[in-house]
Amino acid sequence: MFERGAGRKHGHLQASIELRRQIGFDAGVGSGLLALAELTAETWEEAEAARLLAEATDVARAAHAEGLLIAIGEAQHHSPDNRVVDPPCIALHRLKVA
Repeated sequence: MFERGAGRKHGHLQASIELRRQIGFDAGVGSGLLALAELTAETWEEAEAARLLAEATDVARAAHAEGLLIAIGEAQHHSPDNRVVDPPCIALHRLKVA
């Protein structure tokens, strides 16, 4: 059941990201990519989550979206229940962006 729900969420996020790209809302694209990376990491697809996280970071940097860059950094250092994880150890928290 989780996988089916995650698949539906994944599809909605992808559609949202595409709409944001079409209207040129780059910070929104980056935010959507971060959410998609987090969802993807929850399903243990770490390589794809890392790719999405790197793309989110690139988009955020290009858009000068400092708040989003902070959110990306925080997402890498907190557990799903919002405890600080040091060093990051699970799912998205293991992924680093240069």
